[in-house]
Amino acid sequence: MSENKNTGTQETSSGNDLFGKWQSIETAPKDGSEFIVYCPPAHGLNHIVSVCAWHEDAGFCVCELREPKFWTPLPNH
Repeated sequence: MSENKNTGTQETSSGNDLFGKWQSIETAPKDGSEFIVYCPPAHGLNHIVSVCAWHEDAGFCVCELREPKFWTPLPNH
């Protein structure tokens, strides 16, 4: 992934991104709806891509050691 500094989105180098453009986590919905988040590698752990939703008490709870940085909507089925 590479960051587009002008828009705050992430783009894959292949152009074949299953999920579309990744957006800054600050723009993620906080209405309880589910979406996909990306947490970069940290503390010797690999990255995480996971389904997530905002929780009033816990925020974007994905991993105790790191916060998600980007989000994208769930793909249409």
